[in-house]
Amino acid sequence: NGRVSMGAAVAPCFPMDDDLLLHKEVSYRAYLVASARSAPADDGPASALGRRGGAPPAYVYPPALRRPAPPILPPLPTLPTAWPVALAVRLGYSGTTRLLVLWDMCARLGGAFQLTPRRLPLHALAHALACHHPIDYALATQLHCAMLRVIARDVTGADDPLAGWAETVGGPLLALTWPALTAQLLAGADDFEAYSAVPAAEAARGMAAGEWVAATEEARVGVLGWLADRVLQTDTLRRHLDRLADSISAKRKERAATVALHEAVNASLVDATARLAQTLCSRQGQGSRPTPSAAKARESAAAEATDRAAIASLEREAAALETKRRDIDLLLEGMSVRSDVLGVDRRGRVYRQLGGALSASLLLQLPEAAA
Repeated sequence: NGRVSMGAAVAPCFPMDDDLLLHKEVSYRAYLVASARSAPADDGPASALGRRGGAPPAYVYPPALRRPAPPILPPLPTLPTAWPVALAVRLGYSGTTRLLVLWDMCARLGGAFQLTPRRLPLHALAHALACHHPIDYALATQLHCAMLRVIARDVTGADDPLAGWAETVGGPLLALTWPALTAQLLAGADDFEAYSAVPAAEAARGMAAGEWVAATEEARVGVLGWLADRVLQTDTLRRHLDRLADSISAKRKERAATVALHEAVNASLVDATARLAQTLCSRQGQGSRPTPSAAKARESAAAEATDRAAIASLEREAAALETKRRDIDLLLEGMSVRSDVLGVDRRGRVYRQLGGALSASLLLQLPEAAA
């Protein structure tokens, strides 16, 4: 069974939980302390309270060239804690890898596919493949129907062998007939063995009778992965991605304009705050002088009220611009359609950072031998 763990992304960059590098880090720290080059780091509660003004957590290995050792070792950064992700399906390593790729695709294109929810959690996709409950089957229906519709839109002309199939996909009974329609599409597949160890005929046999749950879990993830790759090859999706690229470019320009305006508002806010402080200082200075005239007092009070109103307005405008920037960032994050592998450590463990609601987390997939 392919195993997956989740961990929070941290800064500065950590050595991918590499035990060898950590061993060298600890050994080098021990050498610096034993040779009296550095004092040990105090990681106790008192140090944690006073760490705000001290050195931030950092690695000291490898040693910097032509630079003396730190007089006091900085605290060792806290490595991310990984916890296993329990999946509702039992898949092998290749099946788990395909599940992760599918999850990323659904999370990125959930809006285009009109999925509910659009930010699809990993466990929801796993449950859709397991189909233990009616709500799981409903999500599986959404996924397959969305992909079948995209594939059917590429079928043009009555002479196409899939013309009748595409017409049925566009009909009102797709939510009921999608397993049989998927089986028909599988009947002509000559590349399905690249997606599943289950033969295409075996995967389609149960689905031809209209029963998605009759197929094995390995066959289900294989079928969904095969459909997803068919979708990625369609002109419909290419046109969508072209529009998406244009939209991303426009949103990035809007974000840049928002950031520039936010900086200008903040600069105005600083000026207004300085004017208010100057006004208050002037009024306090007048306290040691003879009582000012009523006109001077009214003028000073009016200036203070004007400054305070300007500050309140600028603060509201700055908050609105910050909210707008965050909304654009979330939208741009959802528009992205690529999630590259971050790296592979010496043990063969794959590190991924996927999109959607879990974009602040790292996904660690164990190698097949360890799984």
